[in-house]
Amino acid sequence: MPPPLKSDEVKEEEEINDDDDDNSSVFLSLNPITNSSGSAFIQLGDGRTTTKIFVSVFGPKKTTSRAQDERVSKLRGTLDVSVTLASFAFKSLESSSRNIKDVEMDLTEKLTKCLRGVVVLESFPKAVVEVRCAIADANGDELRGLVLATSSALMHARVEVRDILCACTAVIEEDGEVRLVEDYTNTNDAKSKSSKNSGGRKKTSSARKAVGAVTVAYMPRVKKVTNILSVGRWGNANNLKKAEELAMQGCEEVAEVIKAAF
Repeated sequence: MPPPLKSDEVKEEEEINDDDDDNSSVFLSLNPITNSSGSAFIQLGDGRTTTKIFVSVFGPKKTTSRAQDERVSKLRGTLDVSVTLASFAFKSLESSSRNIKDVEMDLTEKLTKCLRGVVVLESFPKAVVEVRCAIADANGDELRGLVLATSSALMHARVEVRDILCACTAVIEEDGEVRLVEDYTNTNDAKSKSSKNSGGRKKTSSARKAVGAVTVAYMPRVKKVTNILSVGRWGNANNLKKAEELAMQGCEEVAEVIKAAF
């Protein structure tokens, strides 16, 4: 889901502390779970709020349940996706009044939709690839983190994909300015240790002063959007379209970040 939209009280407090830990960043590492076929860890945040997600991939392998059997054929396999939240992560969500199982099911459905058309199911007929996601810290933008970590874990497991699936979130602020949540030219990567100058792009911490946010899941090379999720107020359709286009541009940048991790 996109970053939570802050209340006026929270926004005022953040504006007072504007100089501290303001650079929103992405940290990506591979193989944190060594007994899987492939795995990835991602951390999103600005130093004050973070989202931490582990994703492990198992397979391709034989199906182990009737539900999996019903989704495979002689010509193609299937994906089995699940998302779980740690109890302490669930408590930090602004939607904590919801049942934790409902949140897990909602995120599982959204991630599954994002992955449609990405994995080449014909490359492992009559088999299943299991994607297991664990959210250790949830402070907004869970869907984006899930997409990025899952895409990296699938590639680490050498599962055939049509393109690198990326996700970016763009926000609209109170003054009408539309911008990306993250600056991908200033990204920490566990393997490459690379960091580049931002080239003048103004950075923003996660959803600070935002009145609307949209997350786009996108395959840059094949230029295909697999999912769009928006929340908040946009004023008009042009603002939302501008944010979606900006998010797609960001996906092209984050694809390079993922490539650099391998």
